[in-house]
Amino acid sequence: MSGTDESQAVAGQEAFLRLLFQHERRLESFVFSLVADFTAAEDIVQETKIMLWQQFDRYDPQKDFGAWARSIAYYHVLSHRKKLSRCREQQFSRGFLEAVAQAQEELSPEAAAREESLKQCVDQLQQQQRQLLLQCYSGEQTIKAIAEQRGRSVGATYKLLEKIRRQLTRCIERRLRREDG
Repeated sequence: MSGTDESQAVAGQEAFLRLLFQHERRLESFVFSLVADFTAAEDIVQETKIMLWQQFDRYDPQKDFGAWARSIAYYHVLSHRKKLSRCREQQFSRGFLEAVAQAQEELSPEAAAREESLKQCVDQLQQQQRQLLLQCYSGEQTIKAIAEQRGRSVGATYKLLEKIRRQLTRCIERRLRREDG
C-alpha cells in the first residue's frame, strides 16, 4: 500500500469512528426500543457496527450517517425477529416495529436526550430492579406470574414497579436539568 493509500485509509477509519461515536447512543436507543431483550439488543448493535464498518466505503457522506446506521440496524432487528419466530411466538408485529422505528426517526432532540437519560438511569438501577423492569416490559409474562416467581403479591409488585418508575423519573429530570443548566 502506498503512502497516499495508507493515509486515505487512516482518514477513512477516523471519519468512520467520528461518525459512529457521534451517532452511537441514538443507534443504541433505536435498537433497544425495538428489542425487549437487552442481551439480544446489545448483540444487534454490535452486528450493526460491524456491518457499518464493512460497508462504510458505500456510505454517501452527503447523507445522514445516523439514518443510514439505523436502517442497517432495523434489518438486523428484523433478522433477529425471524430467528425468534422459529423458536417461539414473536413479541411484536412487523407493523408495530415499523411504527416504532418511524417514531424514533421523528424524535425531537429533547425526546432523544430524554431517551438517552432513561438508558443511563436504567443502567444505574440495581440489577434486581433492572431484571424486574425487563420481565414486566418484555411482554412475555403477566404481572401475576412475575409476582408469583418473586414470592410477592401482585399489589406489592405493582408498588415496586411504581417506586422504580418514580426513581427513573427523578433521575431523568436531574440529568436533563444538568444538561440544560
